[in-house]
Amino acid sequence: MKKQTYILVAITFLLLTLWVPVSINKITDFESFKHNIYNQPFNKYVAKFIIYSIPILEITTVIFIVVQKYRLWGFILSSFLMSVFTFYIAAALLNIWDKLPCGCGLIISGMNWHEHLLFNSVFLILSVTAWYIQISLQKISSIKL
Repeated sequence: MKKQTYILVAITFLLLTLWVPVSINKITDFESFKHNIYNQPFNKYVAKFIIYSIPILEITTVIFIVVQKYRLWGFILSSFLMSVFTFYIAAALLNIWDKLPCGCGLIISGMNWHEHLLFNSVFLILSVTAWYIQISLQKISSIKL
């Protein structure tokens, strides 16, 4: 149980290291984020939905991961977001669209598509692993009660 707890703490730290800066960046540089999304291969209605939903979902992910009571939901939400982002990059690598500019910010913007896919895949695996460990620890703690 201690080993799982330490692993969960490490993954939690890594996920917060990802989600806090990217969500803050989207809010503080909202015009740039909006511009990048409008350059993606979505129609304007989908783009508008993405522009407002992604920052809200990322901030919610951070809050849920930080608040112990909702941590499992934070890992689930992180897994969902990373799945969507990873699928999007995989589709880009499969040339689903003619042109696909990267709309990511911070460190991720300097990555090529293959590096970005690897990065996202690692964080997807971390999110799912945290989800699994959190459930496991919750089961153990409910048995002890």
